[in-house]
Amino acid sequence: MEKNEITNVLIKVIGFCNDTFHMLRPGNIVWQEATVRVGKIATLAEKLEGIIPVKIYVMYKEFFHSFIQLSNKCANLMELQKNIDVYRESMQLFVECLGEISKSLDDIYEVCICCGYEGEFAEDENGETICPNCMSTAFDRGLIHFLLSANIKEAKEGFRMVNLSHHECVKNWMSCYCPQVEYVIGDANNIVAVEGDIIVSSELIEIDGFCTHQIAYEEGFSVYVLSRKEEETFDFSWNCEIDMELCQEGPLVSVLMSCYNHEQFVEEAILSVINQSYKNIEFIISDDASPDNTATIIKKYENHYAKCIYFKENGGGRTNELKKYATGKYIAIMHSDDLWHKDKLALQVEYMEKHPECGSCLSWCKYIDVNNNLLEDNLFIQPNRSQDEWMRFFWEEGNALCNPSSLTRIEYFYDRDWIGITGRQLPDYFKWIDFVQKSKLHIITKELIYMRRYKLEGVENTSIESNRNTFNSHIEMGANWVLCLKNMDDEFFKFTFSRYFKNEKASSKEELICEKYFMLLNHASPFVQNSAFMFYNEYYATIKDCMRDIYNYKLPDYRNHVRTKGLMDFFKNYI
Repeated sequence: MEKNEITNVLIKVIGFCNDTFHMLRPGNIVWQEATVRVGKIATLAEKLEGIIPVKIYVMYKEFFHSFIQLSNKCANLMELQKNIDVYRESMQLFVECLGEISKSLDDIYEVCICCGYEGEFAEDENGETICPNCMSTAFDRGLIHFLLSANIKEAKEGFRMVNLSHHECVKNWMSCYCPQVEYVIGDANNIVAVEGDIIVSSELIEIDGFCTHQIAYEEGFSVYVLSRKEEETFDFSWNCEIDMELCQEGPLVSVLMSCYNHEQFVEEAILSVINQSYKNIEFIISDDASPDNTATIIKKYENHYAKCIYFKENGGGRTNELKKYATGKYIAIMHSDDLWHKDKLALQVEYMEKHPECGSCLSWCKYIDVNNNLLEDNLFIQPNRSQDEWMRFFWEEGNALCNPSSLTRIEYFYDRDWIGITGRQLPDYFKWIDFVQKSKLHIITKELIYMRRYKLEGVENTSIESNRNTFNSHIEMGANWVLCLKNMDDEFFKFTFSRYFKNEKASSKEELICEKYFMLLNHASPFVQNSAFMFYNEYYATIKDCMRDIYNYKLPDYRNHVRTKGLMDFFKNYI
């Protein structure tokens, strides 16, 4: 068990014992209830032997066993009445021991820098400490410690690192926190390296053209880092230079901000737009009939707006109305409770100007709380992908693109409304599903936006994790994925999803409809599965022969799936 789990168990046991101790004070004793609680204390104390680390438990083992025997004995009414004073003293000592154990966990437990596991590490046959969760070695953890100190998370996209002492845990860590880095599993006898690469190893090694640097750790091991330079400070962070001429003379960017009930955050949001290093901005803002002081705060900065609208009735968001006033080459969306990095627009406009084939440029995003503290969530730390790769990612994993980080060519904003635009939880998700069927997108692998996640006085924003938001997401997925597949271009569908096909040679109209049915039926969400049944009924006359002859799928198969998948499976615990 991890440290926090053990600590929580100890706290509960201590609390139960303290309550029982007070119950056993003279004049307060309800004897029948007391014997039941004493018996439960015996059971709890017995279980602790399998929970507390052995090297700690052995120091208390003799007393604990004696206390368990006494507790079992005093679970009998007559024995408890006879030994009440002795039992109270023993229980008090037992609680003190548990308090000592809780404090001593810090002395033997470690935190794995690779996976976050907090607990007792194992040892292999060579005496090397191994994290029982991710199986990282001391070298792996030392390597990650070095990479963090060298700002590997901020490395430029395409930075290449070769690891000659590879373990899967390091690869997993890199893919989670540094997906922009090209991580290569190397062989000391076959190194292909290019300028700018670094090579890491657990053993001293020499490679032509590289200088070896030893990073020694107190635990008795070293990380050897090979680079092109004799003297290295090892700072891998991307030193991105801002094109100041472009900031002053670049194309117009329309920034749209629809505000509602964000008096606590809106001023910071406004200032993060006004203070952009990129200056050619058309700031279009509205207040959506906020009952708090949001509108008053907006008015303080009216000389910075190209257009400002104060609505008298709440419309549930006004971005789609604000876009008709936009005249810029690009449109950027800003939420009234989020923050932008000062160089966000400068870096995005520069990329878009150099890549006319790209329809939208996004960035990495980190969640923050109400006090601007970073939250541990890497959802929006993603690598760049091709259009078909993004579509498969959306299908398998959901959304991982931060909509308010986007800078999009204005022609895409004037395109038709996309499927799912009316949703509360996932309109952005289905926006990007629609978008990647038409254009390329690019992610700048740098945190350029900080997105708020909070719950205040019972009001939660849509970014917060909650049962309500999760349920809303499932409903919207079920309602919209079926429409997305129905309207998807056949060639794009085949190119993107053929690896999922039951019939890898499917190409006719009827066969592709059948494949779409099976994809919906086998999706992870029960609400998407349920949409497959409506899809099947809609196209039944068209596909029944194809289903029977090519897929050997008949009405009894369909009816069985209706009983076992979709919402029937979801609600089986309630029926």
